[in-house]
Amino acid sequence: MADVHNRPLKTMRNTLYFGDNLNVMREMQSGSYHICYLDPPFNSGRNYNIFLAGSKAQRKAFDDIWRWDDAARHNQAAVLHYDGHHPELVEIMDNVSHCLTGFDNILKGGSKGEAESMRAYLAFMAPRLAEIWRLLTPNGSVYLHCDAHASHYLKCMLDVIFGSANFQNEIIWYYKNASRGKRRLAKAHDVILWYSKSPRDYTFNRDEILVPFESGMTEWRYAKGGQSGKAMPKGKTPDDVLVMPSLNAMSKERLGYPTQKPLALLEWIIKAATKPGDIVFDPFCGCGTALDAAHGLKRNWVGIDLTVLALEPMERRLRERHNLQPKVDYRIEGYPTTREDAILLAEQNPHDFANWAVTRLGLSPTPNSNDGGFDGSGKVVLWENHHLAEATRMSLPVIAEVKSGRSLNPNQVRAFRTAMQDTDAAIGIFITLHPVTRGMRNLSEAAGTFEHNGKHYPRLQFWQITDTYFEEGLIPVNLPWQIDERPKAERHYGGEQTYLTT
Repeated sequence: MADVHNRPLKTMRNTLYFGDNLNVMREMQSGSYHICYLDPPFNSGRNYNIFLAGSKAQRKAFDDIWRWDDAARHNQAAVLHYDGHHPELVEIMDNVSHCLTGFDNILKGGSKGEAESMRAYLAFMAPRLAEIWRLLTPNGSVYLHCDAHASHYLKCMLDVIFGSANFQNEIIWYYKNASRGKRRLAKAHDVILWYSKSPRDYTFNRDEILVPFESGMTEWRYAKGGQSGKAMPKGKTPDDVLVMPSLNAMSKERLGYPTQKPLALLEWIIKAATKPGDIVFDPFCGCGTALDAAHGLKRNWVGIDLTVLALEPMERRLRERHNLQPKVDYRIEGYPTTREDAILLAEQNPHDFANWAVTRLGLSPTPNSNDGGFDGSGKVVLWENHHLAEATRMSLPVIAEVKSGRSLNPNQVRAFRTAMQDTDAAIGIFITLHPVTRGMRNLSEAAGTFEHNGKHYPRLQFWQITDTYFEEGLIPVNLPWQIDERPKAERHYGGEQTYLTT
């Protein structure tokens, strides 16, 4: 897992980073990216869940609920007392600190809860927007996706950071809305704020986004009118209201990720703001729509996301749409590649560690609440015959529990056995970072075995994550399967091969 605090990050191309985007951005080289598109939290006051692949289960992807707590105070202090990590940001951070102080004074007039929520949100966004300014090339642009919750505050902040002279457009994405408000007008648009780093030297590919003329008058002017004899333009410059539907629940683009934006929207922005070979940067990349659009348009890309849950939909869409493979066609940084990395992830974000651990088994993380005492679930598919034509397919439910701490005891195994009984799980895998006790092993043996092709296998097994896993990629569980992570279309029956499905 890349330690961005110990070495500067070079300008990478086609790279995914997992971690706090502020920490990652602080160590990136200035002037690296031609465009930054970001779709950050909106301060909507909601939690967002991701639908897990192949199931209706959900897991919390991110919170958009903000509180004025120690973390918010720390964020604001980092701006008010900037440490000078990048000298070019000292003056900007000083200006941003005055901006935040002004917001504090304005928000005092509102209700305490709403005011503190907005203060916390703006303290979070301020240093990140400043870093984005630093990371853009001299002719680069930022496209900040937001909505009415905070767009007015964010525009003021961008005026301070980029300069009001570098404001280019407030783009209204009008996606319509089938619902109708009862006490207010129905929400039917988002806002995309476009700022350039330079007032004149920036990329705007007008010809790439032309729209048809709306009447026959233009054709008449070039055929018989005052423009007769001249070549008629291919279209006209679009206005700042972009009419494009959002993704509905049945859309084929849907990956189960909350707040997912249409691919066409990102393609429109990238066509307008970049040239082939430029680098597109998305510090809140979620399920990777901007990265997908960039690659399809022959641009390079870099994305950052905080949650490892984002990796699965990103990997899936890059593989299925562009035939890209991690470690071959693009890099993944900030994802555990050593046991020390896994320990660090467990300390920083236990939920992400649990998600990472169960997905290494090929299982899906369980819902965030009321999960019944386990962290992952799926099925192992067993074939009862060596000959494909005569094979009998049998699916056995599997659950997994993850414990990252050192305090391990038999009561945890008892609770896990209860979860196995409640879910009718044939197999249970108890994942740890540290050795289990003898009492825990005794309880696992009491869970019994299951039989497959004349062999007996323990129903409850332990997987301690050691250096061996990262060196050899082997998961030392005694089961008659191998995890096949190839696309389903490439899977084949061979002997007694088995695999996990979710």
